[in-house]
Amino acid sequence: MKELFIVFPRIEAVNFNANAGAYIAGVPQPTAICGLATALCLSWARARPGELEYPLAEVVYGVQAFSGFSGQSRNPCSMSSQRGKVSAPMTDRPRASMQFGLVLRVTLATDETPSDADFLPFLQEALEALRLSGASLWLRAPIVTLDDAASALQRLPADTFVLSDESELLQAWLSQPGAPAVGEALALLAERPKDREVYKPRYVPAVLGVRRFEEPSNLPGSKQGLPHAYGEPVMGLARFRTVGSVRRAYRGSTEEDTLEQTMPDGTTVEVPVLPAVFWHYPLPAPEAPDLHLVRGLR
Repeated sequence: MKELFIVFPRIEAVNFNANAGAYIAGVPQPTAICGLATALCLSWARARPGELEYPLAEVVYGVQAFSGFSGQSRNPCSMSSQRGKVSAPMTDRPRASMQFGLVLRVTLATDETPSDADFLPFLQEALEALRLSGASLWLRAPIVTLDDAASALQRLPADTFVLSDESELLQAWLSQPGAPAVGEALALLAERPKDREVYKPRYVPAVLGVRRFEEPSNLPGSKQGLPHAYGEPVMGLARFRTVGSVRRAYRGSTEEDTLEQTMPDGTTVEVPVLPAVFWHYPLPAPEAPDLHLVRGLR
């Protein structure tokens, strides 16, 4: 077995659903990206059996360009009006387009990297057959395969902003004596400095998964007869980092290296130097089987 890093330097997603839940609108969330990576690995495992140890991947996700616009109404009644009747109000359904890059970390079943002429064209075809939040995908730069994370991150374009999981940072801060409440902490992180010359990390809310309210069951009318359960979204904290800063961290640091970070209220917390940029979907923990969350790894 060996690890293989597959770099998709630039992908274009056109007309995706920018609604990421009840509270967030913008780029696709880590849950959607992990779903895309899993679907790609499943296509790989079905088409080329014996190459993957298991059809899962850890994925680095970086945004390069984003443009949003308002889409169509959810209610067809609002698209027409009749004399003497009041049509339903317009309901905005934001759609957007973007360019982004991915790095997939997969485990091969053998020590040999697939080297046949059909391998990279197959990956491109498999990717472009998928959808991301309803968007069509087109590869805009050649795929590259490498053997280590630092070299793979080096192949992402310089205009990439990589999304990292900052849940550990938030938990470490809130566990400090006299720490603010969660709402106040998030408000402090969201504040932008008045002085433009003062740097402050760009933290953003992220949808990390769902919490189930009940056990899945076959309800009448469920999609394709699949087991269904009601739940609620689980939010977390993420950060957009320049790809250059992520490269430097992975080129010169180890998982044991830590640094002290000053929080907006003046307290300091100790955090790993390596950012958690490899998103993955682990199995639910035995102590919390109702939580289905994606996490960032190093």
